[in-house]
Amino acid sequence: MTTTDETSSRLREGTTVFMRWREGSSSSLVRTHQGQSTFNTTQVSPTIHQNYTHGLVAVVGHSISIPCSSTVKTKFRWRHHPPDSEGMSTIYNSHRIISNDQLASKMTVSNCNYVRECTLQVHEVRIDAAGTFSCRKSDGYDYWSLTVLRK
Repeated sequence: MTTTDETSSRLREGTTVFMRWREGSSSSLVRTHQGQSTFNTTQVSPTIHQNYTHGLVAVVGHSISIPCSSTVKTKFRWRHHPPDSEGMSTIYNSHRIISNDQLASKMTVSNCNYVRECTLQVHEVRIDAAGTFSCRKSDGYDYWSLTVLRK
């Protein structure tokens, strides 16, 4: 038996986001209502290591924080994987932020060396930030699928 979960949240005046996902499935549906317009986005979770993918929705120009935690003290590494692409770009290599001007105006991380939690802050998100962010740590990977909406 599978179950379907649905959440709804309001991003800003006139914009409502509905997310629906089904247990045992690797995809989710994001439906956004902005005024009279409706946008549908299907997100497919990566199957690498069968890890859980968190779904995020952001509006161009707004900032987001992406937390990653580990059961042990570790060095964290952050990467971005564009949709429909085999490529990826390194954002943070456990020592410093690598410039990714196409994704955001600025990116920062909390102290991410030999700790149990690391947060990536993406300031003033750009449309090209859509895709999957991955956090590599000693005990595996975490993934965040980001849908970016235009204002």
